[in-house]
Formats: sequence, C-alpha cells, structure tokens
Amino acid sequence: MVGTIKYAAPFLIIMIFLLGFYQKASSQSSTKFTSPLDIPLELSANFGEIRANHFHTGFDIRTNERTGYKVYASADGYISRIKISAGGYGKAIYITHPNGYMTVYAHLEKFAEEIASYVLNEQYSKQSFEVELFPSHEKFPVAQGDLIAYSGNSGSSGGPHLHFEIRDASGETYPLNPGLFFKLNDTITPRFFNLHLYSLDVLQVEHERFPIKNNGVNYLIKPDSIIVNSATSGIGIEAKDFMNNSGNDFGIYEFSLT
Repeated sequence: MVGTIKYAAPFLIIMIFLLGFYQKASSQSSTKFTSPLDIPLELSANFGEIRANHFHTGFDIRTNERTGYKVYASADGYISRIKISAGGYGKAIYITHPNGYMTVYAHLEKFAEEIASYVLNEQYSKQSFEVELFPSHEKFPVAQGDLIAYSGNSGSSGGPHLHFEIRDASGETYPLNPGLFFKLNDTITPRFFNLHLYSLDVLQVEHERFPIKNNGVNYLIKPDSIIVNSATSGIGIEAKDFMNNSGNDFGIYEFSLT
C-alpha cells in the first residue's frame, strides 16, 4: 500500500511508506516433521490466533467432525509426558525429539494399546482418572510415523479435532509456529480493510481511520496524503487472512511497516 504522511509542524516532513504483509514461507528449519494425520492437513485454528486470555499455541487440525483417526509420531523421539485431565488438553501425549524440539498431540480419544495399558495401570495405582506421567526415555521410543493414539474430542475441546504443537524442548513451554515446518495449502493472500493512525505523543483513545481500497494491484488509501499533527505517530491495520478450504479468519502472522 503506497501513500504519503505529511506532518503539520514548523517544518514539513514528507514520508513515503509502504505497508505489507505476507504469509511466511514454510520450512524455516531444515528439521523434517511429517503430519500427525494421514488425511489432508486442513486447519480449524492457526498458530498465534488471539483467544480470550492467550494466543493459540499450535494447529487445530480438522478431522471431518469425527473422532478415531490414527495419530502418528511426527518425528523420531520418545514419549516424555502423558497427561489426562477433565479439561484443558484432555488426553495428551508429548514427544521429545533429539533435534531439540517437542511435539504435542492433544484432545485425543484414546492411546495406542501399549501406552493405554501403561496409563491404565498408573490410574489404578494412583486411584485417579487425572494423571500426569513422565516415562523414562527408554519406555516408549518412537519412530516417525509410529501410531501413538487416536484423534478425539477430550478435555476443553469445542468439537472433534487434533491440537498439534511444536515446541522448543529445552523449555517445554516455548511454542513455535508449525507452519514453519509444514507445507500448507494456502494460496489466499491476506486482505486489508482499514488503516488507523494514532498519536503517540500523548495517551489518547481517539485516532483516525482511513478506508483502504484494492485497485487490483496495490492497496490504496484515500486521500493519498495524511496530515499528522503529532511528532510521533503509530499505525495500525484491520486485516484478515484466510486459508484454502476454510472460512476461518486466521489472523495476520507477520506485519511489516517500511
């Protein structure tokens, strides 16, 4: 989007600015992860989406409104944590990988047979449905593509799907965008709607809004020159991003102002 900002001050400063956003290319890392499901990778929620009190930390992968799809280890490693809770992630498996990452598989319906037997024994031993287990690295080694569970709707899930995360295993809680590791079918560019201009000299709620139009090549503002009475101004945008085979607004992953 191209336009001009003019500052109404003792001297005139003209700034040419370019606003742009884009979907970041996949495979920022050379690490090879495979999809945890053997159905097309379609999302009902993306990484970083704004929730009521947090950002969404992974992919919600569609399972055609049903449970019971086979869930596979996305890379070699070992199951380092198994958690069952009435809310939250419900039945979840955590796999630590030798490449320094961890993957998380949540809202599962049930575990693969050997894992399920181990969990059941621990539940009886602890006399509790809710358990959090940390098997040794020798207990459940997995290879990429090994069956570990079945997709479900457990915990605080709004419908059948698989919640999948890639984390930095060193901290176990540092989420990474799975879109940097997977090739997604996403050919729909983000869409601008409005530009907002804020004065940063003083704390104020008021701001100016400028509609944005697409002429088929660029996004343009009207008027193409904006008079600014503040020495320091901030720019905000209203924009949405969509993905193939989904009507969801996935939000803008990255925005740059030049």
